[in-house]
Parts: sequence; structure tokens; C-alpha cells
Amino acid sequence: MLRIDRRLLQNVDWALLVVAFGLITMSAVTLASLNVGRAGGSVVVRQLLWFTIGLTVMVLVASLDYRRLVRAAPALYCLGLAALIAVFVLGRTVSGARRWIVMGPLSIQPSELFKLCFLLMAVWAVTSRWAQPVGRTTLIMALPIVAVPAVLIVKQPDLGTALLLVPVMTILLIGAGL
Repeated sequence: MLRIDRRLLQNVDWALLVVAFGLITMSAVTLASLNVGRAGGSVVVRQLLWFTIGLTVMVLVASLDYRRLVRAAPALYCLGLAALIAVFVLGRTVSGARRWIVMGPLSIQPSELFKLCFLLMAVWAVTSRWAQPVGRTTLIMALPIVAVPAVLIVKQPDLGTALLLVPVMTILLIGAGL
């Protein structure tokens, strides 16, 4: 019989899960009603499969210790930068934009994955020992953390993602006391 550690259940955000399941149910019903009389049942099944995968990943990520992720931030950030650079070599151009790396049936947009890498790196930058107390040194070190990926992302071109980096870092710096 499956035994569940009760301590894990204490940390579950039940409101978030209820909202997620509510949205999943509404979207499945909407997709099913849009495909009445058509061979669209597979769309609903496929969507429910992706929802299941997404919720599983959400639970796995939520169970991770965020401090470990922040400690791994420099490596993840460098990996994200490498993926952004790889777009220029391996990327596929669609409608004048070179943003996707195609691997078989899967298309990956590194700038989207980089958002998480950037957020972790920004948190690492404002919480690291060298950044304490938060001041001019922290600001100077934060500039290349924002500028390098912003330039790479603008060259793809993906201005929306590039413009997201500056406010995220600014909010973190203000929250850290700059």
C-alpha cells in the first residue's frame, strides 16, 4: 500500500491545486464542446495528457528545496546562455525570427526556458555574500547578468522576453534594499 508522508501534505498549497484543477476542467469541457460532432476527442485527450505532465512537474518542482536551486543558479544561467547562443547556430528561422531549436518532433524556445535560469541567477546575485550589503557593487554585478542575455534575446528577435529581464532585476534589487 502507498504510504504518504503527512509532512508533505502540510506544505501543499491546496487553493492553488483547486484553482489548477478547476481551470483544467473548464478547458477540457470547452475543448470538448468545440469539437462536438468532429473527430476532436483526441485533442481533449492530448490536452489532458499535457495537463497531467504539467501538474506532475509542478508537484516535483514544488517539492524541491529552493535554496539548492539558487545555489545551482550560476551553472543553470551559463547553460541558459549556451542555449541562447545555440539558437544562432542550430536554430530554425520562422517568419524572420530565429528563436527555436528543433529536436525531432519537439521545438524548444531557449529564451522561454532562460526566464527561469535568469530569475534564479538574479536571486543568487542579490543574496550572495559578495552582494551583502546590497549597494553599488551589487548593481555593477547585476548589469552584465541582465545585459548579456538581453542582447542575445533581442537579436533573435524576442523583444518581449528581453524587456522582462530589466524589471525583474530592478524589483529584486529594490526588494533587497538598494
